Amino acid sequence: MLFTWAIAFPIGIFSAVKQYSIGDYIATFLGFIGLATPDFLLALILMWVFFAYFNQSVGGLFSPDFQEAPWSPAKVWDLGKHMIVPMVILGWAARPA
Repeated sequence: MLFTWAIAFPIGIFSAVKQYSIGDYIATFLGFIGLATPDFLLALILMWVFFAYFNQSVGGLFSPDFQEAPWSPAKVWDLGKHMIVPMVILGWAARPA
């Protein structure tokens, strides 16, 4: 939810202040694309991008090195790295009520 707000509020304020500008039209267009994109497609694309370009394991909550390791700051950091893709997908999928 915080990710959604961190993206939505600045874009909403910009669109309100710069109404009918090219930036407003671009933000509106990207918003419509975001609403039209199926969540599973975005998930597959982000999983591929993170695996191919950032060498990030996309399966599970932990890297294989931390599967059986006791909790430590390194394991929490690894968990945080694995939560980026789900956070973006769920934040992108947040629909207005």
